[in-house]
Parts: sequence; structure tokens; C-alpha cells
Amino acid sequence: MLFRSNPTILWVAIFITPLFFLPNTFDHFNAPKSWILLVTAVLLLPSLKKVFFISEIKRTNLIFKIVIFAYIFSLTLSVLTSDNKNVSLFGEYGRNTGLISYLSLLVIFLAASKLIYINNIKRFFRLAILSGLLISFYGILQSFGLEFINWENPKKLPNSSLGNTNFTAALLALILILNFGLCAYSKFKIDFKIITPLILILFCLILTRTLQGYLIFLFGVSVIIFF
Repeated sequence: MLFRSNPTILWVAIFITPLFFLPNTFDHFNAPKSWILLVTAVLLLPSLKKVFFISEIKRTNLIFKIVIFAYIFSLTLSVLTSDNKNVSLFGEYGRNTGLISYLSLLVIFLAASKLIYINNIKRFFRLAILSGLLISFYGILQSFGLEFINWENPKKLPNSSLGNTNFTAALLALILILNFGLCAYSKFKIDFKIITPLILILFCLILTRTLQGYLIFLFGVSVIIFF
């Protein structure tokens, strides 16, 4: 029963993680998101028994497991030999890219590989796009000076709920690729449920004025078109 409930945990995490921030904490954006990653990973841990114990022993599975354990070993070794174990374990302030976050992402990745199928992949797309839509809406408000939180943003760039224009642009570009993929899947039929988010998210991406966001989007769309 717990394994069957895990997709819901994954859907909630996909939707809420990019949106969640706490204005009154010492780290408004990164720490709250890392907390969600950690909680999600702990809740998804039971699903990993299917990856490591229930699946049949095949050569490909064995190689996959060796790579995973080598990855975990290298991360752990890095922490043990580090001069600053706190930074290695939790990450630097404002980044949270330490051992805990990397292991959390690994658990989520492995669980998602077992919980997301062809028959529910559209749900993943829709939740990601809905999250991107809300991020874009907030970012557009920021760009027009309609900020409802007292952030320091003199250039009025859309930092949105990610707290950084580069992060916002990169995530929106990835979500746009998913959205464009849905458009291609529907053979570009006029569907306002798909086209409206595409236009709004693209508009916010343009407002970021961030080259990496443009390049990610163009590269992803090119792959969909030509391959």
C-alpha cells in the first residue's frame, strides 16, 4: 500500500518544490527547497527495494547498481576527507549542494524511474507546467513592479520563487521544452490548455534576459523537432 501511494508523494514534490520559499527565514529559497527534497526522499525510500531487491538479477541491473554504489561511495569519501565537513554535508549557504541534497536527489531519481510510466507521464508534464505557470505569473508581476514581498530587486528581473534570475530562466526553459513536447505530441492542434501556458512561460523567460535560458530552450526544441 505504501508503494502504491508513493506516486502521489512524487507528484506533490514536483509541483511544490519550485514554488516553496519562506521570506522570513535566514535562507529564503534554497534551504526550504532542500528540506522538501529531504522529506520527499525519506518518504520515497521504500520504493527503492524494488530497484535493489525485487528486480531480477541481470547484468544491466548489476552494472547499474555498481554505478550507484560507486557514486554514493565517492560522495561519502569526499565528506570524510573534506576540511570543512559541514559544507560537504549540507552545502554552502545559499546553495545547499552537500551530501544530503545529492543523496536526496538520487533517491528521488531512482524512485521516479520506477513510479513514472507511459500511462502517467502526462500527469508529470501537467504538474511541471502548472508549477512553471505559477512561477511565470509571479515573475511577470515582479518585472512590472508588482512585487508583494519586500525583496531587493532594483532591475525588476523575474527571480520569482527561485530567488535567482538564472535559476528561474533555466527551470522555465526546461518546462517550456516539456510544453513544446506536448504541442508536438498533439500535432500542434490549437489547444488553449497547452498554448496559453506556453506563451506565458515563454514571455517570462524572455523577461529574464538570461542567455542560458534561451540556449536551453532552443537546444531542447531543436532535439524535439529534428529527432
